[in-house]
Formats: sequence, structure tokens, C-alpha cells
Amino acid sequence: MSLKMWAIERVRTARPPPAQGLHLLREPSMTEQLVPAETRDRVREIVSQLSLEEKAPLTVGRDFWTTQPVERLGVPSIWLADGPTGVR
Repeated sequence: MSLKMWAIERVRTARPPPAQGLHLLREPSMTEQLVPAETRDRVREIVSQLSLEEKAPLTVGRDFWTTQPVERLGVPSIWLADGPTGVR
């Protein structure tokens, strides 16, 4: 086996090291600190129900300042404003 083929096979079959206990060292993210768990769970549930055709328009918006609503799931259009610290 050539060195190149050996390297390819090595990368293809490599497994990451186990992450046992590492989650205990991680600090909560800003989202975890500021957004209640119930809200995060509800957002994950809604996003999991979005089709690709519904997700794509969310990345570009309805117009310059508002997001595209997803009426099927009850997601309203949100108005965004630009300020000295960026879009809010």
C-alpha cells in the first residue's frame, strides 16, 4: 500500500477521541444564560419542522428590514433595526 493510500485510509477510518467529562468543563453560552430552556426547546421544535423551502427565505428576509414569516408554523415576520452596534 502506498503512503498516500495509507494516509487516505487512516483519515477515512479515524475516530475522534471520546469527550467524556468535557461537557462538565464548558461554561454556559450567552444563549443558555439569557434564553429560558423552554424557549430554546420550542425554537428547536419549530426549526426541525421547517422545510428547506421555508428555511431559505429566512436567510434573506422579506424586504430590507423584515424577516419572512412562516404562517404554517405561526412564525411572524420580525422587524429589525440597524444601530451603532449592528442589527437588532
